Amino acid sequence: DPRYVEARLTLGRALLGSSMGDEARRELERLLAAFSTQESGFACRTCGHGYGELQFRCTRCLNWDTVRRVAAAAPEER
Repeated sequence: DPRYVEARLTLGRALLGSSMGDEARRELERLLAAFSTQESGFACRTCGHGYGELQFRCTRCLNWDTVRRVAAAAPEER
């Protein structure tokens, strides 16, 4: 899932360990820093109610196992 921020950060860090050009490395480091500092939260997939931390049951619609991490927004282009 491309919206899963933790997976994208892990992939980016792995790519930093590979051989790449200096410009590509600087850009990837900038993107990783931007994603690392962004906060993400959680929201119910059914009703959209947001949370600061994981909940197993939505307190608004009372559905179980519908709260998922909300992807952080991508950093803005320069």
